[in-house]
Amino acid sequence: MTGNGNGLELARSVLRTEANAILGLVDRIGADFERALQILFECRGRVIVTGMGKSGIICRKIAATLSSTGTSAFFLHPAEAIHGDLGAIREDDVVMALSHSGETEELVRLLESIRRIGSKLIAITGSPVSTIGRAAFVGMLSSVMAGARAPWPSVWWTPRVHLAMFVHRVDGVPPGLYLLLRDPDAFDRLRGACRPDFLWESADEQLPLWRLANGDTRSLAARLSCDQDIAADGFFSLGMLADFDLSLEAFGPSFYRHLFWETGMVGQVLYLEAEAAGARATGIGCFFDDPVHDVLGLRGHAFQSLYHFTVGMPVDDGRLTTEPGYPWG
Repeated sequence: MTGNGNGLELARSVLRTEANAILGLVDRIGADFERALQILFECRGRVIVTGMGKSGIICRKIAATLSSTGTSAFFLHPAEAIHGDLGAIREDDVVMALSHSGETEELVRLLESIRRIGSKLIAITGSPVSTIGRAAFVGMLSSVMAGARAPWPSVWWTPRVHLAMFVHRVDGVPPGLYLLLRDPDAFDRLRGACRPDFLWESADEQLPLWRLANGDTRSLAARLSCDQDIAADGFFSLGMLADFDLSLEAFGPSFYRHLFWETGMVGQVLYLEAEAAGARATGIGCFFDDPVHDVLGLRGHAFQSLYHFTVGMPVDDGRLTTEPGYPWG
């Protein structure tokens, strides 16, 4: 009993507040939740739950609940993982990482190791454009690099398409113009073809990602893509630059279509990776290729802009509606 006799009403108020908060989750779970369930269902290893502070306390409860219902699961402290316990994570495990801010230093450092190990990751964060989002960003770019992962073993030529990227909203990556070089042998030629005042600063320890210029590129990205907001409102957008002249000299004029096939494969991989990360992606069919070349300083046909793409969170388009079908009978 409280001094003013309002203890019962206070308790009821707290319960109503908590109940309303839970009910508010009904409309927030969707395709991302289903994908997370599918990842857990297909797990052939263990479920490793990790988080710091208050998130860590919740992680321990999740791990205990999973274990009690028949799923092999345990809690792993992020700080202990990066200081010697990383061997507890295996490729066939699923790591569930919780961070309200997405900025927890120990967790961010752990995510890079998880990516190298190859474990599946389920990220739960209060900020969809947080540093955990950056880890997904790096994972997306890694997936378009030539290697053993599908579809790249089916491609008989070395990568001919590089990505000029307009980074807008990726925490831990300063906004600006970047270049993902998919074939290291093209570095000297591409750098020599671009503007001489570009920075060419390495932007990632693992990927051949180069920072060309710092600054807000949203207006520029939209202008180059026929003033379409989708090029500016997402996490990042990009133009696909084909190593054009040398490719046609090496394989003949018919290789032109192969360059477009390669841009299609890059786009499809980015689309799937974005979906897996809880984001969305789409191609941008309308863009000004000559202004793109002007921004990069490209002249002639050595490198050509063939396709544009963007990745971000979905936004409903009110112009798209579903009308009733034609009357029957």
